[in-house]
Formats: sequence, C-alpha cells, structure tokens
Amino acid sequence: MNKVGKNMKILRLSLFNLKRNKKEALAIAFLAMVTSLLLSVFIVNNSKKSKAFDKAFEESGCVDHIVSFDKDKYRDEYLGILEDEYNVDDNIEIDTLFSESAEIIDKAGDKVSYNMYFIKERDERKLEDFTIFDSLSDDELSGVGHPIWMPEAFKLTQGYKTGDTFILINNAKEYEYIVAGFYKTGLYNSRGWGFKFVVSDEDYELLSRMFNTSYAKEYHNIGFNSIDFSYDDYIDKCEKESLENTKAYATYIFSEYEEGSEAEYIDIFLTIIGAISIVTLIAAIFVIRHKISNDIDDQMQQIGVLEALGYRSREISLSYLYEYVISCGIGAGIGGLLSVFAAPVIESALSSLMGRDVTSGNIDILKTVCITLSVIVLISLFALFKARTVKKFPPVIAFRKGIKTHHFKKNILPLEKTKGNVNRRLAFKSILMDIKTNLGIVVCIILSGTTLLFGVMNYSFFSKGTKGLESLFGVDTNSIMITTVSGVDIEGMRDELAANPSVRKARIAFEMEDIKVKDSDSRIVITYEDYKDADMIKTTEGRFPEKDNEIAISVSRSKMDNKYIGDSIVLEYNGIEKEYIITGTVCSMMNNRGSVLYLTNEGYQRIAADKRPNVIYIYLNDDVNEEDFIDKIYEMYGGSAKDSIGKENESETEEERIKNAADEKIATLLAEYGVTSVDYAVRVGDKLITGNSRRYQIREILSWQGMIKAQMEGISKVSKYATIAAVIVVAIIVAVILGMLSASNVKRKRRDYGIMKSMGYSSKDLMTQIAIGIIPAVIISMVIASVIAVYLNKSVWMLGFGAVAGSHIPEIIIADIVMVVFCYVVTYISAGKIKKISVTELMTE
Repeated sequence: MNKVGKNMKILRLSLFNLKRNKKEALAIAFLAMVTSLLLSVFIVNNSKKSKAFDKAFEESGCVDHIVSFDKDKYRDEYLGILEDEYNVDDNIEIDTLFSESAEIIDKAGDKVSYNMYFIKERDERKLEDFTIFDSLSDDELSGVGHPIWMPEAFKLTQGYKTGDTFILINNAKEYEYIVAGFYKTGLYNSRGWGFKFVVSDEDYELLSRMFNTSYAKEYHNIGFNSIDFSYDDYIDKCEKESLENTKAYATYIFSEYEEGSEAEYIDIFLTIIGAISIVTLIAAIFVIRHKISNDIDDQMQQIGVLEALGYRSREISLSYLYEYVISCGIGAGIGGLLSVFAAPVIESALSSLMGRDVTSGNIDILKTVCITLSVIVLISLFALFKARTVKKFPPVIAFRKGIKTHHFKKNILPLEKTKGNVNRRLAFKSILMDIKTNLGIVVCIILSGTTLLFGVMNYSFFSKGTKGLESLFGVDTNSIMITTVSGVDIEGMRDELAANPSVRKARIAFEMEDIKVKDSDSRIVITYEDYKDADMIKTTEGRFPEKDNEIAISVSRSKMDNKYIGDSIVLEYNGIEKEYIITGTVCSMMNNRGSVLYLTNEGYQRIAADKRPNVIYIYLNDDVNEEDFIDKIYEMYGGSAKDSIGKENESETEEERIKNAADEKIATLLAEYGVTSVDYAVRVGDKLITGNSRRYQIREILSWQGMIKAQMEGISKVSKYATIAAVIVVAIIVAVILGMLSASNVKRKRRDYGIMKSMGYSSKDLMTQIAIGIIPAVIISMVIASVIAVYLNKSVWMLGFGAVAGSHIPEIIIADIVMVVFCYVVTYISAGKIKKISVTELMTE
C-alpha cells in the first residue's frame, strides 16, 4: 500500500471518529473558538489603542512635554534652566485656565463635572496644529457669539455635534457656548488629567475672572520636545534657583502619561480577556490530552490490529492528530471570523473609553489569521505529543490492552471496610486510582476558578454603580464643599448650616492644597477636626491622626516612600519644615493614584500657620436633593462673589446700574484679590448710593457627585457587564470540561459500570459516584483559587489605581459553594450516559 493510500485511510478513520464523537468534537471546537476569539481581541486591540493614540498625536502636531506653573508665581529663570541645562531651544510659552471639577450640563440634561482646561485660539496654534476635522462654516461662525472648540473625545464619548449648545455652570450661573467644531488634540484628552477647550479671547478673559481658587487657576505653560528630559531633576534645579517650593505650584504632563491615562481601563479589560483566553487554551489542551489518552485505552485492540496490518505508530498517531486538527481548525477559524465581525463593535467601545478614533486596516485581518493559525498549531502540537504514546504499545501488548506484566496493585480503600455510604467509598477509590486526571482537573479548575472569583469580586464591587469606586477615593464624596471668602465667621456659618433640618452634619476644614514631602514630591492634604466625622475614609492599618504632630498617608504613598506606621515624615511649606509621625495608612485612589496626606486641622496649621479654615463640608440627609439644597444655600447667603463676575447688566434705572457695577467690582476684589470687606458710597446729584460686601460670603460651591457621574459612571457600567460576561464564559468552560471528562469516563469504564450494574447498583448510584468523585478536586481547587483571586484582585487595584480593594469574603464563600454545586450538577448530568449501558449487551459482546 503506497503512502498516499495509507494517509487517506488514516484521514477517513479520523473522520469516522469525529462522526462517532460529535459531542466531544463540538466541545473541543468550542474551546478552540473561544480561545481564538478572545486571543485575537486581546492582541489586535492592544495594538489598535497604541496606534490610535500615535496617529492622533501625530495629526495634532502637539509637543511631547508641557510643564505648567501657577501664572502669578512663574519666573523667567525657569525657561532659562530648560534652555541651558536641557538644550531645549524650540519651545513655546502659552497660558491656560484650569478648573478642577468644572460643572456642565450634559446632553441628557444632567449636571456632571470634568477637569477642564481653556485656551485661546492663538495659543492653541502654538501648542499644536489645531487640526479641526468637523466645524461650522465661516458664515455660521460669524453669527456665533460664544464659540467653543471641543476635543475629539467629546464628539466620540458625549455625542456632541457642531451647533449644539454647551452649558458651563459656575456657582449656579449658566454660561452658554455654541459648539463651533472638534479638533485633534495630543495632550489633555482624558478624564483623569482633563480636557482642553478652545475659546475666544473675550471668553477667556471672562473665565479667568471666574476661575481663581485652589480648584481653578491660570497656568503659564512651557511646551517642548525632548528625548532625555527629567521633570524631577528639572524642578529640583528650579527650586535651587528660586529658593521656593516650586513643586507645590508646578505640574507636568507628557505623551506617555497621556497615553497611559487614556488606556488605563482598556488595559484592564483587555488583560481580563487575555487571561480568559489563556484559561480556555489550557482547558482545550487538557481536554484533548485526556480524550486522546482515553481513546487509546478504549481502542487498544484496534491499535494492535492496525500495527499488525503494517501501519506504523507514527501513522496511527496521525489519525488522532487529524481529528483534532479538523475540530480545532473549524473552531479556531470560526473564532477568528467572529473577532473580525466583532471589530466594529469593539472599536466603538475602545473609542468611547479612549476618546480617540480607533479604526482597523488589513493588518488586523492578517494578525487575526496568524493568531488563528497559532492556536491550531499549538493545540495540534500538544495533541501530537500525546498521540505519540501509541508507540509504547506494540501489537502483543496492544492485544493485551496495554498489560505488560502480571501485576496485582494494592487494593486502595477496600469495600469490606466501608462503614458509611458505599457510593462515597467507590467515588474516593476512583479518585485515587486516577490521580493524573484529577491533577489536570485541579489545574483547570484553579485557573477557571481564579478568573471566576476575580469576576465575582469585581461584579460585587461595580454592582452598586459608582459607590464601590467612591469607597476607594479616600475622601467623603457624599459631601458638598463650600469655600468661603476671607473674613467670614466660618464657625457661625457652620453652626447655622448644621442646624438646618436637611443637614446631617457639617464640619470645618482647609482647602485641599499641595504640601511638599521632603525629598519627594508635593501632594494634596486633606484635613479634619476629628476623623470620627469621616464617613467614607477608612484606614487599612493603624489609625487616623489625633494630635498635631501625627499624620496618616495613603497606601500608595507608603509604598512609594517606603514609609510605614511609626516612621516619621517631613513636610515643607514656604520654607518651614515640620516632622510628623505616621499613625496609619489610608486606601485612596484620588490624586495621581492616591498619593494623599491626612492631617488634623491643628496639624495643618502647625506647618501653615498663616492659613485659616475656609471650607465647610456639608453632609445632607439621604432624602435631600443636593442640587436643590445648593440653590437654598445661594438664597441664604446671597450668591457667591464669583457668581457676580461678568454678570449681564439688565437693570433699567441709573441707581440699579450703578449698584450692579459696584457689585461686580466688589465680587472681583473678593474672589481674585483676597479682600475681606468692602464698603462704597457714590453720590449722583443729590442722592447718595451706598453698599457693602457683606452679602458675599461664599466664594464657590463644589460637589463630588457631578465629577463621579461624568468620569466613573460609564466605567462602572462597562466593568459590571464585562465581569458578568467573564463569569458566564468561565462557567461555560468549566461545564464543557467536566461534561467531556464525565462522558469520556463513562465510555472508558463502560464494562466496569456494566459489571457494577449487574451487581445491583442503579444508574443513579453510579452517576452519584462519578459526581462525588469530582468534588474533592473542585473543593481543593476553589480553596486555592480563592487565595489567588484575593491577592490578584488586590494587586490589580494597587498597581492600576493605587487603592486597596476589599476581599469580599462573603461573596467568595458563596461563589465557592455555588461552583462546587455547579460542578456536581454538571458532572451528574453529563454522566447520564450510564443509563444506556446494558448488562445484556455487555454479556453478548
């Protein structure tokens, strides 16, 4: 018989086996499909996000680095250091306005908050090319009074269109702009750092008068391109030159940071997808190896016949290989096609999360084909490696069903010593007699269980909407921040607000300003009179500070500076240094992955003696609407100083016009120049017009909820549904593995089960034995998976967000129990083939 003829007969034998084992073939094809699909999504889209950012950045023409200084503290020497020390000659200087948590009314009509930058058009053209890709026509623009150009992200993620009205809110006053167009931007295009908007010179001047607090300020920026620039080294040189704490009023952004900020959540989702694809691949390999082993045992005599007819062991091995190449090829091919068809949906999701236009090309199809072929080749290699064990069975041994010598093994768990349920005894006997298979099950369940529990923990975390993320902020996000003007009786105002029936409690604090940690960087300081008033801030170790020389630091700060409880930390402020003892660590993902400092009010004044408390935090009752209460505050205290800046003069009488003009001047003095009290008198003819600043007590009011809704709500929803999908996929994988194992075991031990049936055991007894036999492996696997999942979850949150996620022990225990029950039920149902075993047929055979 020639070689081609033999190969054709071997191929027909493989096709025959596929027809005979349709369910197993479908299961293997399914695992290959999921592996190919998820692996393609992971690899292809991982490169897509990088290419999308690089493309957008190149199109924008933006500089790579921007160092920003508070405008009123900027020195020309800072630019000189950059030019002299770092050989940066081609630089640009621009001004920008920044507002932390600026409120807008979104397309749905809800109030949300973003970190926002505003820049004049001429400065934008210095910073980058100002590449507009969608804009109103020149005729349409000529009739627009307050145009605004938005970054690409607001078109892709928020649904804005040219000509739409964009409403900015500042202390309850609405400022309307018309969306003039959208432009490609390099930097300032992410939720974390902020979004950059281009406005007219007139609107910029108006905004500059409104935004002038610790949460809103004007920056003088230096932009440049450099390969070897070190920000920390540069700032140290600036501090030596100026003898000031330059880090306290300087910030820095660069292209790599922007890319990382935009892709932060995408990386997590893709990593989860990649992890599931690896779990599926390992499961497919294990199932194939197990099935080949069972098939060889079951077909031992047929193998002996083929060898006696002249077929070599290599050719017989190919009959098993072809079977899995066909099933895996079909499954992986379908998975690859699905990834291609799903590309538009995935690209849309990436665009929404990233704020960049993500498009695919032919290279993505080529990558998908390569990934699909790699999956087929990898699985086939493992199948071939296992199928080669056929050569261990020459014809003589094969005819004896693999028995090489007469050997009587020790009788493990003899039945005559059984005191309890005989089905359990037989199940455990089966476990010990098939250690290799059970070890494989343990590995698969550990991997699947870890992924499953990771998904369960994160589903539990995100199932409450943004509440889970709020619990990790390290700040009371359920409060309203009222910043007062200088000279206000803040204790009296606090007591008055606390007496309001809508208010649960009120406390006094300082504005969140940066204070430098010696030999490190500058970080936001949060203060409390008494940390017993904190609702959402929890220590992970130790306790909160109680004395003026004590401090608590965030977990990420602790790891970054290698400082722990009992160590001391030195803070610097305006040339003053004070040492504090660390009493505890706090979970916080606020401010650059949680590098936050926690002091008492007295502890803050210990280093900043010139500061006075000027912020009141209001905690409302659960049934009180936050927006309505803010409106009541304005009614109680006559609006804010910032609210009157730029106010339209709609008065009719001369006296009213004079009063409004005076009010705007007073508002500017209070909000921008720190003036505490103003009285005025104007004589017009015989009439004396007088007024004062006592009606202005509030500088601004900020709420956390709008910012959280804008930045976290969408991420919470996506995360919630992604974890549900992950849990479902893993559950299906586990069901496929156990289903195949139990079905193949029934087939392999068909004669044994037939003998047991003849001895009086019912089908239910035998099914119970098989199901119980899987439970010890599942329990051991889930215990190990639980430990791994807890550490994995904590590591992901710490590395990704600088926060310590909860362990969710109750949810883990419930998930473990459900998993054990699920595995029992799946195995029991899959073992139903035992019902078809007939003692009569076996005797006939």
